[in-house]
Amino acid sequence: AGTGAVGSTAQGKLRELSISVTDFGAKGDGITNDTAAILLAKAYAIANLPCRLIFPKGTYKIDSSTGNWAYKGLTLEGVGSRGSILKFTYAGQAFLIDAFQPGFTGNDATAPFIYRMNLRGLVFEGNSATTDIIFGRGIAQSIWTDVLAREANTTTGIGFNLQGCMLNTFTQVSCTVNQDAMASVPNNGLRLGAGTRNGSSIGNSTNNTFINCYAEGNAI
Repeated sequence: AGTGAVGSTAQGKLRELSISVTDFGAKGDGITNDTAAILLAKAYAIANLPCRLIFPKGTYKIDSSTGNWAYKGLTLEGVGSRGSILKFTYAGQAFLIDAFQPGFTGNDATAPFIYRMNLRGLVFEGNSATTDIIFGRGIAQSIWTDVLAREANTTTGIGFNLQGCMLNTFTQVSCTVNQDAMASVPNNGLRLGAGTRNGSSIGNSTNNTFINCYAEGNAI
């Protein structure tokens, strides 16, 4: 109500706020393969950016790659306190945010980096065949809060592999057995450094802010 106000539907107002992976059939029961449902939710979210994609409390089993999540204005959000778990059961990189992936055209066409790709209140869980739990390249001006990475290959695995990432804020981001027991502890909790694409440098990781973060692995 009010001068100049116009009518809208409840559905329309909800879409302005967020969408949930459960709207597309994800169960989050730790047993059902939620890959297809998450891909449907992802497609809707990136078609309606900026968008907040919600993972309600549960364990979401993912048995194959969900592709590159490097989209400007995309926020993935769980309930925090280890209540929303993305459980990756396949080998290799579990979760990919790569603005410089060869052939990828989903990032903002006006800039080589991906801006404002935010993560909140989520657990990313790999397995003994995981190389990188989260691989991020060319991420800028993004905010990650209450994000946990756990379970990867004990010899080669990395919790957070961040390359050429700049001007980001990480708060309570961790990969540590001090907070969560792991059957397969990554070799490195965090690797932060320069990035390359096709042999050419995209720059160092600089001007990032870390607040109450903790990272460890077998190499430490």
